[in-house]
Order: sequence, then structure tokens, then C-alpha cells
Amino acid sequence: MLDFTALERAVLEEICKETQDGGALERQLATARVTRRENTGDGFFSWFAVDRTCAALTSRWRVLGNVHAAIEGLERQLLLTLFCDRDGYADILEATTARESSAGIDFSTVRFSINPPF
Repeated sequence: MLDFTALERAVLEEICKETQDGGALERQLATARVTRRENTGDGFFSWFAVDRTCAALTSRWRVLGNVHAAIEGLERQLLLTLFCDRDGYADILEATTARESSAGIDFSTVRFSINPPF
């Protein structure tokens, strides 16, 4: 997970703990490289590619995680979710705010804490 920011890495580690296929997901993420990032103004997206020779996730669920993060500069927490493609490989990390702009936040260096769900 060297290609991920500290926030992305912390969130993905938390999702691995919550997920039935956590070991397979960890192995996929160990090979990941970020292909694109976008601050949407309502959170962010991080797209990445993983090595397809790793085992695919066996769970039928393709949306993983219910991770909340307190972000310096935001009043409300971010909700972060990992999307897997239909073949069972990690694909996109999405973070979303609740009616609050993230336009001026640099998510690559922001201070944060991972919190339990509400």
C-alpha cells in the first residue's frame, strides 16, 4: 500500500478488518498502484489498479466498508467506501461529506482520525 496516502491507507486497513475476504483484499491492496485521484468538492475518489494474479474476493458484495473519518477542516465526518469490480478486485475508494465542501482540502496531507460509525 505504498502508493496510498496516509488517509487512504488507514481507511483500507480498516475495511480489510471488517471484510469477510480481508486476507484476499490485503493481498490485492499490497500490489495496488493509484491511477487517478479527484477531489470532487464533496469528498474524493481514488482509482487504483491491483495485480489480477492475486485471488479475487469471493464475497458477492462489491461495496465494502463503513468507515468514518474526522478530517481537519470539516465539521462532519467523511464516510468512506471501497468499490470492487464485478470480477472481485478492488477498484475505487470513495469518500463523501454530508453537505459540506471539501474543495480546499488536500487529502494527501490532511490530519485525520478514523472513528467508529455513529
